Parts: sequence; structure tokens; C-alpha cells
Amino acid sequence: MFMTKKKQALIITLLVFVLALVILLVDGLFFANKRVKTRQITIQDTKISESLDGLKIVYFSDVHYNLFVDENRLDKAVKQINKEKPDVVLFGGDLVDYTEEGQLEQQQLSYLIDTLSSINAPYGKFAVSGQQEDSSEYATNTFESLMNMAEFEIIDDKLFHIYYNKDFFNLIGTKSEPNVNLMDNSKYTIAFTHEPKNADLFAAFPIDLMIAGSTHGGQINLPLFRGLFNNAQPYTRHTQNLSNMQLDISSGIGTSKVDIRLFADGDILVYTLKSLQK
Repeated sequence: MFMTKKKQALIITLLVFVLALVILLVDGLFFANKRVKTRQITIQDTKISESLDGLKIVYFSDVHYNLFVDENRLDKAVKQINKEKPDVVLFGGDLVDYTEEGQLEQQQLSYLIDTLSSINAPYGKFAVSGQQEDSSEYATNTFESLMNMAEFEIIDDKLFHIYYNKDFFNLIGTKSEPNVNLMDNSKYTIAFTHEPKNADLFAAFPIDLMIAGSTHGGQINLPLFRGLFNNAQPYTRHTQNLSNMQLDISSGIGTSKVDIRLFADGDILVYTLKSLQK
């Protein structure tokens, strides 16, 4: 007895659905988890002087080396960063994921120092700590040592003036409280952090742009799963305008808990400053 057209259509629909699901899972498990995109963002503002025009800033975060991200995956990400020829590089925390074995081997430490040292940024490399760096005293001390030897300056809750040509912009690294004592409000101000919720610390201050990580873009960006990876952050979209600032959130480079990404490719944020002054 032949199937009715209605049954045939139902079976075909079911097969297409199963095939799409298999393709999605294969991509998530073997390709998307290793895929890191560069997200190009142009920042135009009247507070950006002509002297700062063209300055390029790269932000990357959430490497989680030692869990699923290995040397090959981190090498590719560093090549992407250097390909952009940034003037300034910002790292947003969670460099190493400390497993049950605890401490890193000397070979791993040497590799991280060499690899991070190879990142080129003539106007400075800066970092803030994340949840992994706060997980133990060993993790904190190791992060400080690695970053120091790789010529990254850790600027948790500090403000710097980053000079470029004949002008500067304000750069704030924040972890728990804003430091705006030396901030020149007439200059463009960038704050960077690990957790997006830290944007609330600056609600009363004239911050133009805040950059954060932590959320992994949801990692498995489906309604029933994304909450497992967003780390209870109140802000999760790639870009949102708060009352006084633009908040951008990176999906990071690595993965946590499981090595899979669905609809949440890793990314590196690349900013180019453009002046609107006449």
C-alpha cells in the first residue's frame, strides 16, 4: 500500500530536520568550537581628535587554555591578532582554565610567555583578571607572572592615558570599582573588564565605550542552554547602548564545560577610532 502524500511530506520533513541537526552538531563539535572571527568595529566620536584618527585597538578574552584550547588553537588566534596590526591590545581575563591537576607544567608556562610576547602592539598591551585568575592564589600569582614576562600590564581598577601621536584617550581596566580620579572628561574614554555586569559600576561616570567578555556568546546559543555559559550576566548581546555608554561583549576565544559552540562563534574585537572633529 502506497503512502499518502501527507505521510511522505512528513517523513521528508523529519529526515531534513534530523540531517540539519546532525550537520549542526558536527559543526559545533569539530569546527565552530575552533572558529574565531574578527569583528570589525569603527568608533566615530567628536571626542576623538584627528591625532587619534586610525588608531586600532584589539580586545580578546576567555582563552581557557589548558581545558580545550591547546597550542594550535591559541597560535591561530594570536596570528589573527597580529594580522590586524593593532596599536593597543587589551586582554579581558580567563587566560588559563585550571583543571583538577592544578598547576601548569613548565613547558606550558614557557609556551604562554612566548606566545603572548609575540603579540605586537607598539602603544601597549594591557590586561584585567577574570574568574579563572581569581580561582586560587596560585592562579592569581601565575597570571601576574605570565603577563609581566609577556609585557602585558595588568590594570585592574586603574586608569591610564594612552598617548598616540599628539593626543591621548583614557583607558580604564576595571574589576570591582571605577577609578576615574585622573580621567579627562573631554577625551574619549574606554573601559574594559571581564564581566559585563561591571558596566553598572560606571552608571554615573562619562564612559564612552566598555568592552567585556565572560559570556562566551552563550556558547550553546539556544534558549535552554545559553544560561549555562552566560555566567549569570545581566548583559549578553554583542552590542547594547546603556544610558551613558556603548557596551560591547566578546564571545571570547575558548570554550568551557564542553567543547562545543552553536550559533556562538568565538571572536576577537577590532576597533578603529575615527575622528568627527572638523
